[in-house]
This record gives sequence, C-alpha cells and structure tokens, in this order.
Amino acid sequence: MNGKLDLLLGIAGVLMALIMLILSPDLWGGTLIIFLMGLVFLICGIRNKIE
Repeated sequence: MNGKLDLLLGIAGVLMALIMLILSPDLWGGTLIIFLMGLVFLICGIRNKIE
C-alpha cells in the first residue's frame, strides 16, 4: 500500500477514536477497535516511509 495513505488513515483512525472516546465514553469497545486499526495503519505507514 501507499505509505502516505497508510499514515493518513492511521492518524485519522487514532483521532476519530479519541474524539469518540471523549464524546461517548460508554462505547469504548468499538472505539478501541478503531484505535487499534488506526495504530496498525500508522505503523505500516511509518514502516513504508523508512524502507
């Protein structure tokens, strides 16, 4: 995949999860999944940038 796209998706996922957590703390299960997916995209994007 494209490194820039992975970075953008990762940042968006992490930010969206944080916003969701602030707005509705009772939905932490789904927020955790989005946060983990964002972190995975972020790590992939950083790895593609390094290579």
